[in-house]
Amino acid sequence: MDIQWLISLLSFLFALVVWVWWGSQWYRCRVCCDMRAWMILLFVLQTAGLVYDALGVGACPIVGAGRSIFFIAWSVNLFYLILGRSYRLSILGIFTLPVLSILLGTALFHGADELINVGSFWSHFHKGVMMIGSSAVVISAVAGAVFLIQNALLKQQVMSSLSRALPPIQGLEECMKYLMLVSFIIFVLGCVCGILVDASLSTLKAIAVSVLMLGYVGMLWRVFRVGVPGKFLAYWSIGVLIVSAFIFQIS
Repeated sequence: MDIQWLISLLSFLFALVVWVWWGSQWYRCRVCCDMRAWMILLFVLQTAGLVYDALGVGACPIVGAGRSIFFIAWSVNLFYLILGRSYRLSILGIFTLPVLSILLGTALFHGADELINVGSFWSHFHKGVMMIGSSAVVISAVAGAVFLIQNALLKQQVMSSLSRALPPIQGLEECMKYLMLVSFIIFVLGCVCGILVDASLSTLKAIAVSVLMLGYVGMLWRVFRVGVPGKFLAYWSIGVLIVSAFIFQIS
């Protein structure tokens, strides 16, 4: 059995089991577990898989669909661990884990037994940077979804157990603003690297990327100069994730 496939399987099962167990305990008993500890264990397991695969491939392990999705899942977990401590949003792990389970399950489905076509350093750097930017978008969309849930609960003016457990909307809003800026900077860096490696783009993909980046510029100006409601920011974060997924599907 391929070790990389085994690590992918273990990561997927770990994320799925922890999510189901922790979610059921938290909902019924409101047990306040440290979700970051579980996510750190998963991160260590994912990192071990990436290191092993990188040594086997002899390059950054982002070649092929399975490896690329596994790398995105690793990046999503990394952003969660960074922001969960900074913004006291450890509870977001219960919403991030199903995303990781889907990503790891998809990576497991594709597998790692694919033909390897190792490109130049800048080609790998461009692809890796764009994936990391997409991971920031995923966490931003998760924070946006949680914001919408918390906002709806607060409007009901009833402090339920769910409302008490979820992060405050102020922290979620700050998290979305930070991730918007970070993902924009990472995407700009990725686009510059794409120009350096002369990455060919179809007309549709070039138009989609241009529209997304212009939308980022306009949104960032409104957020940091004018200000926008948190609900609009949440919808924007979810919309960017949908558009980004569409762009990645364009050949």
